[in-house]
Amino acid sequence: MMTTIVPTWDPQTDSGQLLPITVVAWEVDESRGGSLRVVGPMGEEMRESMEIAMTLAQHTMAERMKQRVYYDIIVTLGVDEEVMYDGPSAGLAIYISAMGAMLGWESSPEVAVTGEVKRDGSVIRVGGIKNKMRLAALGLISTVLVPAGNAKTLGKSEYEDFGGDLDILGVSHVDEVFGIKCYRMGATT
Repeated sequence: MMTTIVPTWDPQTDSGQLLPITVVAWEVDESRGGSLRVVGPMGEEMRESMEIAMTLAQHTMAERMKQRVYYDIIVTLGVDEEVMYDGPSAGLAIYISAMGAMLGWESSPEVAVTGEVKRDGSVIRVGGIKNKMRLAALGLISTVLVPAGNAKTLGKSEYEDFGGDLDILGVSHVDEVFGIKCYRMGATT
């Protein structure tokens, strides 16, 4: 099981939250195939983002294991079943949570992730990035993975007023998460 925190921002309501995304995965027999179940309401953009992230994670696992491996996976979004989650910004977090659940990575409550993932594994810019970083700083997050395109526009010092000294790491492709130490801890594969 792995939980990743996603700083969200809704420009319509001028508010946001730190959204936990938890993935539980267990290997199953090839004859059963694998299954995916989502707990928590989500909009179309987030559903598409989740499907892309999960497809990339399954492809990555097949490459790493040198064979096709099947998993039953449960993805749980947030803690409030009344809130509809939408937008593509959670794609990188879903990918990391899926990989972490399958590889036995440990999650850290001090790490947050935002970034839209494309089908080729590239991580592209997201909106509301400065507001998302303020939320992370207020939420006692110390490290935030963001799209490399967004990282270029962010400065550490501007979040000190919110009580945070954020370590902002830019990611341009999902493969880069394998070299980030905050997710290598506890790796079993």
